[in-house]
Amino acid sequence: MFQCEIKKLVTHIIPIHYQLYPRSSARTDTEHHQSIRDQANALLDNWLFLRGEPDERGKTSNFAHECLKRVCLGVFYSNTSKSLCQFPDFQTYVPYKALVLATAFVQVVLGVFSDHGCMPHQYKIDISKLKDSYDKLYRSLTRLAADKYHREKLDKMLEDWATLGM
Repeated sequence: MFQCEIKKLVTHIIPIHYQLYPRSSARTDTEHHQSIRDQANALLDNWLFLRGEPDERGKTSNFAHECLKRVCLGVFYSNTSKSLCQFPDFQTYVPYKALVLATAFVQVVLGVFSDHGCMPHQYKIDISKLKDSYDKLYRSLTRLAADKYHREKLDKMLEDWATLGM
């Protein structure tokens, strides 16, 4: 059930935060879908979907895109009884594994947009793709956190997100 809630939220906000809309030059459904496929592919290439705004030193901020923030807040800090913000680990900080789970859903759903140019009705997330995405993203986050500068920046961001969610 939790997976369905995350998928529904991610599917709803991805087009907004990544601006996945057909180009104005697209006239047919085929052109609309191709336009969205191209945009989704561009985000997935080199993992651009992870990037937030550059920091004050001009450095890339990975795992910091506004969409990832909105997914984390919407899933882990919602006002439902299933909200994870009631647990101490989530009250001061979005845990790394929670960030990676949210990010894996974003990557997999972007992959669906990349394949189809839309989110097909009743589409079911492929769990093996989700697990593969999670594993790759977790390794990437672990490498990022090994760098003191980026770890401190990431930790501060995740604390800020938890504060917003609480």
